[in-house]
Amino acid sequence: MTSVVDASATRAWLFGEADPCDWIESCLKSGSLVAPSLCQLEVVHAVLKKERQHVITPQQSDTFLQILDAISIEIVPPHERTLQHLASVARPHQLSSYDATYLDLAINRNAELLTLDNNLRDAARRSSIPLVEI
Repeated sequence: MTSVVDASATRAWLFGEADPCDWIESCLKSGSLVAPSLCQLEVVHAVLKKERQHVITPQQSDTFLQILDAISIEIVPPHERTLQHLASVARPHQLSSYDATYLDLAINRNAELLTLDNNLRDAARRSSIPLVEI
């Protein structure tokens, strides 16, 4: 099954911060992960933030970003959905437009969702989107 992975799970895998690491690695081997292009921006932001906080060095940042560029997550460009459509996905779940983008991709791909974000997990459950249990 295809899985939509969000920035929270990607960051956790990249920095070794949470449980989804083994699961993401097994999915990477099967090539079944997808993410909206927004995910790249969110992850780069997190890497640069850690660098600015002196948690990681610029060299470590570059290494993390090279790893992300090399792995096989299918990056899905913004589709031809209207802004109103995105708002209609976000509104009933009180999601940010960012989180609604992940939910919408999971709905459109009939995919499960891997996220550590509790609000997004709740919205997926209410939308009958299967969650990767971690």
